[in-house]
Amino acid sequence: MLALVVLVQRPKEVEAAMRVLAQGAGLAPAEARMRLMPEPPAVVVRSEEAEALAKALTAVGAPALAIDPTLRHGPVVAHRFELGPAQVTFVTPDGRETEVSYGDVRLILRGLRLTRSEQSRTETVRKFSLGKALLTQGLMMTTTQKREVRSEVINPFHAAMIYGADGMSVLLDESELVFQSLGAALRPSRVENLNTLVGELRKRASAARFDDRLLRLGPRPLALAVGDPFDVVAEILNQAQLRGLL
Repeated sequence: MLALVVLVQRPKEVEAAMRVLAQGAGLAPAEARMRLMPEPPAVVVRSEEAEALAKALTAVGAPALAIDPTLRHGPVVAHRFELGPAQVTFVTPDGRETEVSYGDVRLILRGLRLTRSEQSRTETVRKFSLGKALLTQGLMMTTTQKREVRSEVINPFHAAMIYGADGMSVLLDESELVFQSLGAALRPSRVENLNTLVGELRKRASAARFDDRLLRLGPRPLALAVGDPFDVVAEILNQAQLRGLL
């Protein structure tokens, strides 16, 4: 079990929170302060005593929760959508439909997520060759070598996550969505269309909480966590709302 203690709001009493981490997680004061400094949500520590530490931090004015990202249920990945009068219907690439009443939408997150791919290229390198120089009496001094170089390419994509009842979640990724159903509201860029869709959902699901910190913070690395930062932080914020910490 990967149990993480996650800070979801800035601590009101930093010194008290430092003492909790020093006593409960065995951190030196300087390290405890460093763990508390990043803008929340921030992973503070990984511990088997995650629940107890989260409660102790919350009690001293540093709202925190314990979470196991490996238990997160994957979201429905939307490919198409239809905005109806009382509900929105999301359609996956394989044609499965998920219908969500606007009244059941409780959290809308807007942010950036990462896609990773591997890229390879062939490099040609010329090196001095003593053997060739001797063989050709100095007419040819180098030899050509080819090598394949592989590198990881990371691209950010704009996205949103919609949370409804019973743990349901839908991922709206600009690289996956078809926006034709926006009709006259359709714009030239995918980001504009995603913003239009999120704006419509916020208008129709007026009781839902909206949080764009995943956009403001960008695709930053998340210490000690696993998976895509967007997915992990989205689940952290989801759990924080369910527990009344947002």
